[in-house]
Amino acid sequence: MLLNQSVTVLQTPYLEGPKRIAVSKDGRTVYFGGEGGLAVLKRPKIGMPFEVIKKDQSINFYALKPTPSGHFVVQLCGSNNLAVYDKNCKLKVDFKGERYDNKWLSVQRSPHFSFEED
Repeated sequence: MLLNQSVTVLQTPYLEGPKRIAVSKDGRTVYFGGEGGLAVLKRPKIGMPFEVIKKDQSINFYALKPTPSGHFVVQLCGSNNLAVYDKNCKLKVDFKGERYDNKWLSVQRSPHFSFEED
């Protein structure tokens, strides 16, 4: 479905730091952000413009993966916890990480989730 998309401009809210972007499988939800927070953009139908429906600067993450159920999983900055949020950005599960990032890293992370294509 995403191969037939034609988005020429995507207006995103300002967030600090490096950014990541993820798109739901149906192409109607965009997750944008990173260390400076999360913005969720939605559109009612394919071909219509995206609108910002949520901006939450308290959800700071290195990686984000949307799920078919409408939830999304993030690897949180600093704690390395994996957190699962519902479609309303409400925390559902927080899997505690073993190691914490106590200092700033000069290397840009490029994380991956298992079974990314499923």
